[in-house]
Amino acid sequence: MAKEKIVAPEENQGTKKLLGTFTAPPPLCLGEPYVTKSPKDARSTGKQLQGGPLRHENSKVNPGTFEPPKLLWSESHDKFADGIRYKDLYADKKKFGFLSSDFPRRDEFSNTTRTEQLREVLKKETRMLKEVTSKAMARDTARQTAEHILSSTPEWKKPPLYDVVYRIPEASLKLARDDRQAGLWYREERKNAEKGTEHPKDHRPDGPTWVSISLNGKALNVLVDGSGRVLGRKDADPVVRSNNSGLDE
Repeated sequence: MAKEKIVAPEENQGTKKLLGTFTAPPPLCLGEPYVTKSPKDARSTGKQLQGGPLRHENSKVNPGTFEPPKLLWSESHDKFADGIRYKDLYADKKKFGFLSSDFPRRDEFSNTTRTEQLREVLKKETRMLKEVTSKAMARDTARQTAEHILSSTPEWKKPPLYDVVYRIPEASLKLARDDRQAGLWYREERKNAEKGTEHPKDHRPDGPTWVSISLNGKALNVLVDGSGRVLGRKDADPVVRSNNSGLDE
């Protein structure tokens, strides 16, 4: 069974004239003459939507309804024109209006929405500034009080820190190992070895040995073994002091 041929509908004469209206203009192709002025899209060459100046007389409303106030139209009045003549109305009274003490309460341009908002902002900023200043002063007072209490409190003497090194020699890349801290000690040991001088080193005795002590102001010689136990004791020999006269005391 052969398929039926789909017949295209007839073109509408009302829409045929609008073909290409919403199509973007083609780009510049080879062979087209070059013009310095860029081609303008045909869609923007026609008359655009326009509106005349908005006036109060042109904004009529239905009868029986409220008419828009004239304050909404800028051309109906001059908002900076002074309507209160202070010199004419209050000529024989004290000075009112601008540059007077009661100007914010009497002038017609002072009590506006923006002015009230600005006053609220200024009041809030002043209040917050006072709160921040009071908190800062309270913190400073507490800190000074704590410092005074700590300065008047006796403290333990700080122990000396023997492991703190305040002198750090420069690094030497010629050494096989990094012995910067022990460089001076090794240097002194080499000098002593070259001179042949040896410093006696204190060693803990292996066996019993006599130790001189003082007990209740009396000098004694005590025999102590390697574990620290006392094996015996005897009176120490009196110390003979010599003066320069040649006679022993």
